[in-house]
Amino acid sequence: MGDIREAVKKAYGDAIQNKQSDGCCCGSSDSSCCDSGAFDASDITKDNYSREETTGMPEEIVGQSFGCGNPVHAASLKPGERLLDLGSGAGLDLILSARIIGSSGHVYGLDMTKEMRDQARINIDRVGLRNVTLLQGYMEDIPLHDGSVDAVISNCVINLSPDKDKVLAEIYRVLSNSGRFCISDVVLLKPATEKIMKSLIAWSGCLAGALSPEEYREKLERAGFKDVKIEITKVHNIKPAESSTPEDIEAMKDLSASALVTASK
Repeated sequence: MGDIREAVKKAYGDAIQNKQSDGCCCGSSDSSCCDSGAFDASDITKDNYSREETTGMPEEIVGQSFGCGNPVHAASLKPGERLLDLGSGAGLDLILSARIIGSSGHVYGLDMTKEMRDQARINIDRVGLRNVTLLQGYMEDIPLHDGSVDAVISNCVINLSPDKDKVLAEIYRVLSNSGRFCISDVVLLKPATEKIMKSLIAWSGCLAGALSPEEYREKLERAGFKDVKIEITKVHNIKPAESSTPEDIEAMKDLSASALVTASK
């Protein structure tokens, strides 16, 4: 787990320092997460938010989102609720959620990467929100009490964990008895090759650690969740590097998609 965590942490730290979002899942195809253009997965991060949803938001904050969908819209948040955003990154989903929940509620953002948390604090202060708390830590060990939040969201992050069963168990633990789970994540539409599965670049690029929809459902139900729904929202057009073999190109074709995954406790 350590090698994967460190590779992902470095990739996302580098990506936010570059402040680019036109490439792979965690940023630009020139950033370390894609290792000098190992593949171009820019399609993953494109067009996930409507213009209306981000009205009044500084463009650079929107551009710092490295997600694969829009869990905030689907979570149907209400004023006064308590929310946890796993892998909250530079804070776009935190800000959108905090605006909906309002001053009577509270939003927690958990991220393991210092550079991401630092940028999120800048962005949150810039828009003047006071109902957001940033937490340092890992998804596998969430630093919140049992039953402390009404909803958990995440955007293209759970695939990055090498121990998803532990992540889902932790999410179940911190949710209230009527809590709900609403995330966007990458899912695999066909088995990934051994080459992809062993690549730290592909882990950081949101491919090697992705589950199939069937695996996601099984793990959620095993963790205790009910009413599991998985909706494919976008099939990805991932472009292999110019040096790719015909086998590499075929392996990337229709490999992954963005999915909205919802469930209740």
